[in-house]
Amino acid sequence: MNIDDVRFKIEKSVNIEESVNLAFLYAALASNGKDNIYSAIDLENTIVRKYKKLTPDINIPVDFNENTLHVMSEVYLSGGHTRLCERLAKMDILSPDLLITRDSNKSAIGRVSNYFDNVFITELEEIEDRISYFINIISCYKRIVMHIHPDDIEFVIALGRVKYENVSNLDIYFVNHSDHVFSFGKSLPKVIFQISSRGYEIQEVNNETCYHSSFLGIPLDFKEKPSIEEESKNYIMAGSSYKMKPNHKYSAPKIVDFILSKDKKNIFYVVGARKSDYWWWLIKFKYRHRLIILPSLTYDEYLRVVKLCDTCIDSVPVIGGTAFVEMYLNGLKPKGVFTGICGYTPLDLVKVKSNEELISNNYNDFDILYSEVVNVHDLINVKSRYQDAMSGIYHELPLSLNLYKNELNALVEGKSELSFKLLKIICNLKCFTFYDKVMLLFHKFYVFSFIKNKLFNMINKYT
Repeated sequence: MNIDDVRFKIEKSVNIEESVNLAFLYAALASNGKDNIYSAIDLENTIVRKYKKLTPDINIPVDFNENTLHVMSEVYLSGGHTRLCERLAKMDILSPDLLITRDSNKSAIGRVSNYFDNVFITELEEIEDRISYFINIISCYKRIVMHIHPDDIEFVIALGRVKYENVSNLDIYFVNHSDHVFSFGKSLPKVIFQISSRGYEIQEVNNETCYHSSFLGIPLDFKEKPSIEEESKNYIMAGSSYKMKPNHKYSAPKIVDFILSKDKKNIFYVVGARKSDYWWWLIKFKYRHRLIILPSLTYDEYLRVVKLCDTCIDSVPVIGGTAFVEMYLNGLKPKGVFTGICGYTPLDLVKVKSNEELISNNYNDFDILYSEVVNVHDLINVKSRYQDAMSGIYHELPLSLNLYKNELNALVEGKSELSFKLLKIICNLKCFTFYDKVMLLFHKFYVFSFIKNKLFNMINKYT
């Protein structure tokens, strides 16, 4: 059982619920990068046509809402994904609305509501009911900006269905948050907002010609030019847990170990780790008091930790899209190891090839660096590029982000991560035999890691 078998079953299925669940499985299998699949434009079109054939026509309103509708799969209190959406919302000429397609943290919904006139959420559980709900909302708008998760096929079907009926009056934009992995949704937009060189490279490799690419950049707050300290004693690395999970080439714990071993006065903060992240356990035992490992923090809590530090190290093997630049703008000396993933920020200029060079590297062209960072990340410049694209003026990738080529297979994993939702889907698929399901789970997914994490979370909850 491989990813091509799953695709074949999607194409042959005559049941919407089964097609959606198979597509969710397809996205999970593609996410490990092993098959070098980053989009599935033809498959999306097949699923949307199937949905159109099996469902009645929809009514498109005569009068459209002039506001922009932003769409997110989930909203979060931490990380850069939600903040990017919030900042773009403030750049819209008219106050926009927001559709959240999945269950999200109530506090996060409360916070993000401050940026939108209306926020739509649903508690519907049946797949076809959810798609119908999305269609009813989408059909009222002329402009849609997608910030969806790579596997959000339900929303892709809904938007594709509306686009079939209203192609001349619907402008669709896609913010390419997940340009490092496979993603559904690329069959739909007129414009994809790219935040790095990687998105352009994947478009070229896959010969994706159904949309325009326009550089957006990650918008950040600028106060004043950062004053960089010479001494490095208090280090920090921040990012989502998965970004710091070691692979066969790069290891965040090894970087931390190297820095702490060089000077007994060095302190290292790691922000974003989970208690179940076993790759930190040994090094935490080794440096009990000098390594401070923290979970995901609210933005204000995170900034308080940043103020305790003088040097920031970019996360590896997956680099930080937002955190690294923000820490630099808060006055921290930026350092990092080149991992084959690049083109998100001009801070690539400070990257070195080995852990040993992190200490010896004395990059000092901070005037040039700051100028390039302003060009890429300043809110005014991002707003200008965002509004230009809405008017049909598209922006090329800045030269400062095109210094190196991405290794498109840098994130290849042996297997895919397993979630409880995915496990439930696989178990309930009637088009697979029991043998197929067992082989699929144990050959394609980290089953034992999933069990370990669930047990650890249960123990942690009751102790």
